[in-house]
Amino acid sequence: MPGNSGHTGGAVSDLGGPVVLCFGVVDEADIVKDFLEYHLGLGVEKFVATDVGSTDGTLDILCDYERSGHLHLTRFHDPSVRAENRDWLSAMAYRARDTYRASWCLFCDPDEFWVFPETDAPGYLAAAPSPVVIFPRYNMVPTCANDSGEVADFREFDLVARRPLEFFYDTQMVGKPGGVEALLWDYAPDIIRFVAPKVAARSDVIRAVVPGFHDVVAADPSIVRHRETRGYVGHFQARNAAQFANKARLVADYIAVNPPSVDRHSSRHWVRLAALYNHDMIYQEFARQILSPEEVAARLREGVIERDNRIAARLALIGGGA
Repeated sequence: MPGNSGHTGGAVSDLGGPVVLCFGVVDEADIVKDFLEYHLGLGVEKFVATDVGSTDGTLDILCDYERSGHLHLTRFHDPSVRAENRDWLSAMAYRARDTYRASWCLFCDPDEFWVFPETDAPGYLAAAPSPVVIFPRYNMVPTCANDSGEVADFREFDLVARRPLEFFYDTQMVGKPGGVEALLWDYAPDIIRFVAPKVAARSDVIRAVVPGFHDVVAADPSIVRHRETRGYVGHFQARNAAQFANKARLVADYIAVNPPSVDRHSSRHWVRLAALYNHDMIYQEFARQILSPEEVAARLREGVIERDNRIAARLALIGGGA
Protein backbone atom coordinates (compact mmCIF):
# COMPACT_ATOMS: atom_id res chain seq x y z
CA MET A 1 0.00 0.00 0.00
CA PRO A 2 1.21 3.55 -0.72
CA GLY A 3 2.50 5.46 2.23
CA ASN A 4 3.64 2.53 4.36
CA SER A 5 6.93 4.18 5.41
CA GLY A 6 5.70 5.01 8.89
CA HIS A 7 5.10 8.68 8.17
CA THR A 8 2.01 9.74 10.10
CA GLY A 9 1.35 13.14 8.54
CA GLY A 10 0.80 16.46 10.22
CA ALA A 11 4.38 17.73 9.91
CA VAL A 12 4.48 21.41 9.00
CA SER A 13 7.04 24.03 8.15
CA ASP A 14 7.06 27.70 9.10
CA LEU A 15 4.17 28.54 6.74
CA GLY A 16 1.92 25.86 8.20
CA GLY A 17 1.27 23.84 5.05
CA PRO A 18 2.76 20.56 3.86
CA VAL A 19 6.11 20.09 2.18
CA VAL A 20 5.37 19.07 -1.42
CA LEU A 21 7.81 17.39 -3.79
CA CYS A 22 7.38 18.17 -7.50
CA PHE A 23 8.91 15.90 -10.13
CA GLY A 24 8.75 14.95 -13.78
CA VAL A 25 9.06 11.33 -14.80
CA VAL A 26 9.31 8.93 -17.71
CA ASP A 27 10.04 5.20 -17.41
CA GLU A 28 11.29 4.99 -13.81
CA ALA A 29 9.31 1.96 -12.62
CA ASP A 30 12.33 0.37 -10.95
CA ILE A 31 12.89 3.28 -8.56
CA VAL A 32 9.81 5.49 -8.32
CA LYS A 33 8.12 3.59 -5.47
CA ASP A 34 11.31 3.73 -3.41
CA PHE A 35 11.54 7.43 -4.24
CA LEU A 36 8.02 8.14 -2.99
CA GLU A 37 8.30 6.06 0.18
CA TYR A 38 11.73 7.44 1.02
CA HIS A 39 10.50 11.03 0.87
CA LEU A 40 7.30 10.26 2.77
CA GLY A 41 9.61 9.01 5.49
CA LEU A 42 11.48 12.34 5.36
CA GLY A 43 8.32 14.32 6.09
CA VAL A 44 7.20 15.11 2.55
CA GLU A 45 3.41 14.83 2.66
CA LYS A 46 2.31 15.37 -0.94
CA PHE A 47 3.69 14.98 -4.44
CA VAL A 48 2.94 16.73 -7.71
CA ALA A 49 4.08 14.62 -10.67
CA THR A 50 4.09 15.07 -14.42
CA ASP A 51 4.53 11.92 -16.48
CA VAL A 52 5.78 12.60 -20.01
CA GLY A 53 5.19 9.27 -21.70
CA SER A 54 6.02 6.30 -19.46
CA THR A 55 5.39 2.85 -20.90
CA ASP A 56 7.12 0.63 -18.33
CA GLY A 57 4.63 0.50 -15.46
CA THR A 58 5.57 3.82 -13.86
CA LEU A 59 2.04 5.15 -14.36
CA ASP A 60 0.53 2.18 -12.51
CA ILE A 61 2.65 3.02 -9.46
CA LEU A 62 1.86 6.73 -9.64
CA CYS A 63 -1.85 6.00 -9.96
CA ASP A 64 -1.74 4.01 -6.70
CA TYR A 65 -0.44 7.09 -4.89
CA GLU A 66 -2.90 9.31 -6.73
CA ARG A 67 -5.79 7.16 -5.49
CA SER A 68 -4.45 7.24 -1.92
CA GLY A 69 -4.44 11.05 -1.97
CA HIS A 70 -0.67 11.43 -1.73
CA LEU A 71 -0.06 12.59 -5.29
CA HIS A 72 -1.47 14.82 -8.01
CA LEU A 73 -0.67 13.43 -11.45
CA THR A 74 -0.61 15.15 -14.84
CA ARG A 75 -0.02 13.02 -17.94
CA PHE A 76 1.64 14.19 -21.13
CA HIS A 77 1.92 11.63 -23.90
CA ASP A 78 4.62 13.21 -26.07
CA PRO A 79 8.02 13.27 -24.34
CA SER A 80 9.66 14.98 -27.33
CA VAL A 81 7.75 18.27 -27.02
CA ARG A 82 9.98 21.16 -26.04
CA ALA A 83 9.57 22.21 -22.43
CA GLU A 84 9.43 25.88 -23.42
CA ASN A 85 6.23 25.25 -25.38
CA ARG A 86 4.41 24.66 -22.12
CA ASP A 87 5.86 25.51 -18.75
CA TRP A 88 4.81 22.34 -17.00
CA LEU A 89 7.66 22.73 -14.53
CA SER A 90 6.22 25.95 -13.11
CA ALA A 91 2.71 24.54 -13.40
CA MET A 92 3.65 21.89 -10.83
CA ALA A 93 4.72 24.59 -8.37
CA TYR A 94 1.42 26.40 -8.86
CA ARG A 95 -0.46 23.13 -8.39
CA ALA A 96 1.42 22.45 -5.15
CA ARG A 97 0.58 25.93 -3.90
CA ASP A 98 -3.05 26.10 -5.00
CA THR A 99 -4.17 22.50 -4.47
CA TYR A 100 -2.14 21.48 -1.45
CA ARG A 101 -1.42 24.91 0.08
CA ALA A 102 2.24 23.91 0.13
CA SER A 103 4.58 25.69 2.48
CA TRP A 104 7.71 24.57 0.65
CA CYS A 105 8.31 22.81 -2.66
CA LEU A 106 11.19 20.46 -3.40
CA PHE A 107 12.07 19.94 -7.07
CA CYS A 108 13.92 16.94 -8.49
CA ASP A 109 13.70 13.82 -10.65
CA PRO A 110 12.59 10.40 -9.35
CA ASP A 111 16.14 9.06 -9.38
CA GLU A 112 17.18 11.78 -6.91
CA PHE A 113 16.92 11.43 -3.13
CA TRP A 114 17.19 14.37 -0.70
CA VAL A 115 19.47 14.10 2.32
CA PHE A 116 18.89 16.70 5.04
CA PRO A 117 21.53 17.26 7.69
CA GLU A 118 20.50 16.00 11.12
CA THR A 119 16.73 16.31 10.59
CA ASP A 120 13.79 15.67 8.29
CA ALA A 121 12.49 17.94 5.51
CA PRO A 122 10.01 20.00 7.59
CA GLY A 123 12.50 20.49 10.39
CA TYR A 124 15.22 21.67 8.03
CA LEU A 125 12.96 23.97 6.02
CA ALA A 126 11.38 25.55 9.10
CA ALA A 127 14.82 26.84 10.05
CA ALA A 128 16.08 27.63 6.53
CA PRO A 129 17.87 31.00 6.39
CA SER A 130 16.40 31.87 2.99
CA PRO A 131 13.13 31.09 1.18
CA VAL A 132 15.20 29.63 -1.67
CA VAL A 133 17.75 26.92 -0.85
CA ILE A 134 20.15 25.34 -3.35
CA PHE A 135 21.24 21.78 -2.54
CA PRO A 136 24.29 20.26 -4.24
CA ARG A 137 23.58 17.13 -6.23
CA TYR A 138 26.05 14.26 -6.23
CA ASN A 139 26.05 11.04 -8.21
CA MET A 140 25.69 7.78 -6.31
CA VAL A 141 28.47 5.51 -7.56
CA PRO A 142 27.49 1.91 -8.50
CA THR A 143 29.36 -0.86 -6.76
CA CYS A 144 29.90 -4.53 -7.58
CA ALA A 145 27.74 -7.02 -5.74
CA ASN A 146 30.31 -9.82 -5.83
CA ASP A 147 33.40 -11.12 -7.61
CA SER A 148 31.38 -11.65 -10.80
CA GLY A 149 31.45 -7.91 -11.45
CA GLU A 150 27.68 -7.58 -11.48
CA VAL A 151 26.36 -4.29 -10.21
CA ALA A 152 24.80 -4.27 -6.75
CA ASP A 153 21.19 -3.30 -6.14
CA PHE A 154 21.00 0.50 -6.17
CA ARG A 155 19.41 0.42 -2.69
CA GLU A 156 22.82 -0.67 -1.39
CA PHE A 157 24.87 2.11 -2.99
CA ASP A 158 26.87 3.96 -0.34
CA LEU A 159 29.52 5.75 -2.42
CA VAL A 160 28.83 9.42 -3.13
CA ALA A 161 30.83 11.67 -5.47
CA ARG A 162 31.12 14.46 -2.88
CA ARG A 163 34.07 16.21 -4.57
CA PRO A 164 33.26 15.55 -8.22
CA LEU A 165 35.55 16.33 -11.11
CA GLU A 166 34.64 19.34 -13.23
CA PHE A 167 35.03 18.91 -16.96
CA PHE A 168 32.96 19.46 -20.10
CA TYR A 169 32.60 17.15 -23.07
CA ASP A 170 33.71 18.39 -26.48
CA THR A 171 30.57 17.28 -28.29
CA GLN A 172 31.71 18.92 -31.51
CA MET A 173 33.67 15.69 -31.94
CA VAL A 174 30.40 13.91 -32.79
CA GLY A 175 30.44 13.29 -36.53
CA LYS A 176 34.24 13.39 -36.83
CA PRO A 177 36.24 10.18 -37.44
CA GLY A 178 36.84 8.50 -34.10
CA GLY A 179 35.00 11.30 -32.31
CA VAL A 180 32.41 9.20 -30.50
CA GLU A 181 35.06 6.70 -29.41
CA ALA A 182 37.05 9.60 -27.95
CA LEU A 183 33.95 10.79 -26.09
CA LEU A 184 33.72 7.34 -24.55
CA TRP A 185 37.34 6.79 -23.55
CA ASP A 186 39.08 10.18 -23.26
CA TYR A 187 37.37 11.33 -20.07
CA ALA A 188 37.05 10.16 -16.49
CA PRO A 189 33.91 8.07 -15.77
CA ASP A 190 30.84 10.27 -16.01
CA ILE A 191 29.62 9.05 -12.62
CA ILE A 192 32.26 11.16 -10.82
CA ARG A 193 31.61 14.29 -12.91
CA PHE A 194 30.07 17.43 -11.42
CA VAL A 195 26.30 17.71 -11.90
CA ALA A 196 24.15 20.79 -11.37
CA PRO A 197 22.29 21.34 -8.06
CA LYS A 198 18.60 21.12 -7.17
CA VAL A 199 16.36 23.66 -5.48
CA ALA A 200 13.85 23.91 -2.66
CA ALA A 201 11.73 27.04 -2.36
CA ARG A 202 8.91 28.45 -0.30
CA SER A 203 5.77 28.26 -2.40
CA ASP A 204 4.85 31.92 -1.95
CA VAL A 205 8.07 33.20 -3.58
CA ILE A 206 8.05 31.04 -6.73
CA ARG A 207 7.36 32.89 -9.96
CA ALA A 208 8.73 30.17 -12.27
CA VAL A 209 10.87 27.04 -12.16
CA VAL A 210 14.15 26.92 -14.06
CA PRO A 211 14.51 23.92 -16.45
CA GLY A 212 16.30 21.05 -14.79
CA PHE A 213 14.95 22.07 -11.35
CA HIS A 214 18.26 23.82 -10.67
CA ASP A 215 16.73 27.07 -9.40
CA VAL A 216 13.54 29.11 -9.35
CA VAL A 217 12.73 32.58 -10.58
CA ALA A 218 11.68 34.35 -7.42
CA ALA A 219 8.88 36.91 -7.30
CA ASP A 220 11.30 39.14 -5.39
CA PRO A 221 14.57 39.37 -7.38
CA SER A 222 16.45 40.53 -4.29
CA ILE A 223 16.12 37.14 -2.53
CA VAL A 224 19.55 35.74 -1.76
CA ARG A 225 19.78 31.97 -2.08
CA HIS A 226 21.17 29.85 0.73
CA ARG A 227 23.60 27.22 -0.53
CA GLU A 228 23.49 24.10 1.58
CA THR A 229 26.87 22.56 2.43
CA ARG A 230 26.02 19.54 4.60
CA GLY A 231 22.94 18.10 2.93
CA TYR A 232 22.73 17.01 -0.69
CA VAL A 233 20.61 15.29 -3.33
CA GLY A 234 21.84 11.78 -4.19
CA HIS A 235 21.47 11.00 -7.90
CA PHE A 236 21.07 7.34 -8.92
CA GLN A 237 22.12 7.92 -12.50
CA ALA A 238 23.35 4.40 -13.26
CA ARG A 239 21.41 1.61 -11.53
CA ASN A 240 21.57 -1.30 -13.95
CA ALA A 241 22.43 -1.79 -17.61
CA ALA A 242 18.83 -2.04 -18.86
CA GLN A 243 17.72 1.12 -17.04
CA PHE A 244 20.81 2.99 -18.23
CA ALA A 245 20.28 1.97 -21.86
CA ASN A 246 16.60 2.90 -21.76
CA LYS A 247 17.45 6.33 -20.35
CA ALA A 248 19.97 6.81 -23.15
CA ARG A 249 17.33 5.81 -25.71
CA LEU A 250 14.91 8.40 -24.34
CA VAL A 251 17.64 11.03 -24.41
CA ALA A 252 18.57 10.12 -27.98
CA ASP A 253 14.93 10.38 -29.07
CA TYR A 254 14.61 13.79 -27.42
CA ILE A 255 17.88 15.12 -28.88
CA ALA A 256 16.81 14.00 -32.35
CA VAL A 257 13.73 16.24 -32.12
CA ASN A 258 15.24 19.04 -30.02
CA PRO A 259 18.93 19.44 -30.88
CA PRO A 260 20.46 21.75 -28.26
CA SER A 261 23.14 24.33 -28.85
CA VAL A 262 26.63 22.83 -28.73
CA ASP A 263 27.69 25.88 -26.73
CA ARG A 264 25.48 24.99 -23.77
CA HIS A 265 27.58 23.13 -21.24
CA SER A 266 24.43 21.76 -19.62
CA SER A 267 23.42 20.07 -22.88
CA ARG A 268 26.70 18.35 -23.66
CA HIS A 269 26.11 15.40 -21.35
CA TRP A 270 22.88 14.58 -23.18
CA VAL A 271 24.44 15.07 -26.63
CA ARG A 272 27.25 12.70 -25.68
CA LEU A 273 24.88 10.11 -24.20
CA ALA A 274 22.73 10.18 -27.33
CA ALA A 275 25.80 9.73 -29.54
CA LEU A 276 27.00 6.76 -27.50
CA TYR A 277 23.56 5.16 -27.73
CA ASN A 278 23.30 5.76 -31.47
CA HIS A 279 26.74 4.17 -31.99
CA ASP A 280 25.95 1.06 -29.88
CA MET A 281 28.42 2.05 -27.16
CA ILE A 282 25.97 2.54 -24.32
CA TYR A 283 26.74 -0.75 -22.55
CA GLN A 284 30.45 0.09 -22.64
CA GLU A 285 29.58 3.44 -21.10
CA PHE A 286 27.56 1.76 -18.34
CA ALA A 287 30.44 -0.59 -17.54
CA ARG A 288 32.73 2.42 -17.08
CA GLN A 289 30.48 3.74 -14.29
CA ILE A 290 31.19 0.67 -12.14
CA LEU A 291 34.54 1.50 -10.60
CA SER A 292 36.94 -1.32 -9.88
CA PRO A 293 38.01 -1.91 -6.27
CA GLU A 294 41.33 -0.26 -7.12
CA GLU A 295 39.56 2.77 -8.61
CA VAL A 296 37.28 3.02 -5.59
CA ALA A 297 40.26 2.95 -3.23
CA ALA A 298 42.09 5.61 -5.26
CA ARG A 299 39.09 7.93 -5.47
CA LEU A 300 38.43 7.53 -1.75
CA ARG A 301 42.03 8.56 -1.03
CA GLU A 302 41.65 11.57 -3.32
CA GLY A 303 38.40 12.57 -1.61
CA VAL A 304 36.48 12.48 -4.89
CA ILE A 305 34.08 9.93 -3.42
CA GLU A 306 33.02 9.29 0.17
CA ARG A 307 31.10 6.54 1.93
CA ASP A 308 27.68 7.62 3.15
CA ASN A 309 24.97 5.05 3.86
CA ARG A 310 22.16 7.43 4.90
CA ILE A 311 20.06 6.82 1.80
CA ALA A 312 20.74 3.07 1.87
CA ALA A 313 19.79 2.89 5.55
CA ARG A 314 16.44 4.60 4.95
CA LEU A 315 15.69 2.42 1.94
CA ALA A 316 16.39 -0.66 4.05
CA LEU A 317 13.88 0.55 6.63
CA ILE A 318 11.10 0.90 4.07
CA GLY A 319 11.80 -2.52 2.62
CA GLY A 320 13.33 -1.47 -0.66
CA GLY A 321 10.00 -0.72 -2.33
CA ALA A 322 8.49 -4.11 -1.49
